[in-house]
Amino acid sequence: MARRRYAFGLVTHRVFEVFITTAILCNVVVMAMKRHDQSQCFAAGLFWANLVFSCIYFVEAVLKVKRCGQSNLTPRNVVFCFRISKVSAVSGVGDACANSLLSLWEV
Repeated sequence: MARRRYAFGLVTHRVFEVFITTAILCNVVVMAMKRHDQSQCFAAGLFWANLVFSCIYFVEAVLKVKRCGQSNLTPRNVVFCFRISKVSAVSGVGDACANSLLSLWEV
């Protein structure tokens, strides 16, 4: 019960909401930085930045599930957070696969 109370206090705290909003805005900027003629180092940096954002979204979703407790595990905002983290993870894996396939074509 103490963990749930802590998760509730953390997730509903203004600083947490500002942090998540800032992470979303930074993620949008990082996604907009992708360009056609980018170096492999730049592409790797974008990949790792997107991976960090995916982890942030996943932790947010887990904390929101902890906040809700066992009786109400599927409110719309929690489902939305898990969908966002899932899409982010799948797109990251897709980018990694695409980059490795493109590097095979360069040979």
